[in-house]
Amino acid sequence: GIFSDMMDGLLLLVVGALGGVIMTAGVATLAWLYSRVAVATGSTSKGAPDALADNWKMMVKASLDAVPDWIMRVGPDGTVHESNTPTQRHFAGASSDASGQHVREVYPEPALPTLMEHIVRVVANGKPLIFEFLHTGNKRYGETRVFPVDGAVMVVTRDMTDQKAKEDFLHRSKERFALAVQGANDGLWDWDLESGTVYYSYAWKQLMLVDPTEVANTPNAWFDRVHPDDVVAVKAALQAHLDGEAPRYESEHRVMLAGGKWLWVLTRGMAVRDARGVARRIAGSLTDLTNRRAVAVSEEKANLLEHATSSVGIGIAMVTSEQTLADPSDMLKKMTSEWVDIASWWSQVRAETTFPK
Repeated sequence: GIFSDMMDGLLLLVVGALGGVIMTAGVATLAWLYSRVAVATGSTSKGAPDALADNWKMMVKASLDAVPDWIMRVGPDGTVHESNTPTQRHFAGASSDASGQHVREVYPEPALPTLMEHIVRVVANGKPLIFEFLHTGNKRYGETRVFPVDGAVMVVTRDMTDQKAKEDFLHRSKERFALAVQGANDGLWDWDLESGTVYYSYAWKQLMLVDPTEVANTPNAWFDRVHPDDVVAVKAALQAHLDGEAPRYESEHRVMLAGGKWLWVLTRGMAVRDARGVARRIAGSLTDLTNRRAVAVSEEKANLLEHATSSVGIGIAMVTSEQTLADPSDMLKKMTSEWVDIASWWSQVRAETTFPK
């Protein structure tokens, strides 16, 4: 009966506190029960059962007023039969009890045409609909659900401004991260340690010169490409971080590209741990070290040449195509600083220096 239905509705409201979707269902059920009680008690004399029903009606109404959603039962013609007074009145206005009024008198104007269209469609086909809108008056985002109830519709409107702001912040964060990664030209990898699957980004696969569709989502897609002389050190550094012995994972090693060429790369990563400190996931990046390694080798060769020549009293320098001296060694600087006639020496060097065309 009505009493049993009302008890079910109250229980649904309690469960509804666990989540937004469930809460909406519970609130809608309570609103429907409230209308049932109103109909049942509207034309009867005040006896004990009816007084009890009135008490339950007041409890249901109080429960509806305690939620942030604006809830109305609306007839097919747009007349509001019942309405709560929500704790958040961003859309309902200061006085939100719209009972007896038409929705066009109380509902935010930007969303009104969509609401009227949805009411007609829901009454016609009995299927719930949902839409979002922006209240131009207070710049707040709303979400409205319309679903059929006893020949009418329930209209539940929720303020989504905070959630939209969080979604926008998350989207912008992801966008900034993606731009930073693209600018750095790094490849990304994300290893789920529990399932054993690894995500490799498109940039990672490009660095490896492999067909993106042919890379398996497994750790071996990486380890099988590591140089045999480096693989033990790579795995040891990785395990040290996973075991908590190193604050982060970092390793320089060689990987084989498609075609057999070896490439020096830098891999970095950081683990995500549970409450006990056990690593459940590790994600990181892969950086091409070709240019950095080439510069390091070049500098090492230059240092060795300077050391070898200075040990026998020879100074070296580069002469540019503009016939200027560049990068003189310390020995050459020392030697030329002691020459009195350095100008004539440099004039002779310039005259005898030729460059290939």
